[in-house]
Amino acid sequence: MPSSIVTGNGNLLVAIDQHNLIRDLYFPFVGMEDQIAYQHKLRLGMYTDHQFSWIDEKEWIHESKYVEDTVVTGSSAKNSALGISLYFNDFLSPTQDVLIRKIT
Repeated sequence: MPSSIVTGNGNLLVAIDQHNLIRDLYFPFVGMEDQIAYQHKLRLGMYTDHQFSWIDEKEWIHESKYVEDTVVTGSSAKNSALGISLYFNDFLSPTQDVLIRKIT
């Protein structure tokens, strides 16, 4: 599955799909060992008002992009039925092999 967002620093590369899920994580060499098994992804779900939904289900509307003039993601996901909107910021440190993911 193609990735909507890709970020890396030379040692670590992270690919995020159109549902804002981390699909590939290459470390310690970009393109060599994918630390997430082939055809798998790191899943994210939301639970509110006694209802649960994975964010890759059809009820979610996604937008994948970068914050203007940066390498920081500024993606979003919205589920009107649950009344939830999520905003994702992903940043990969240029000096350390660390991915920072902020979800608000």
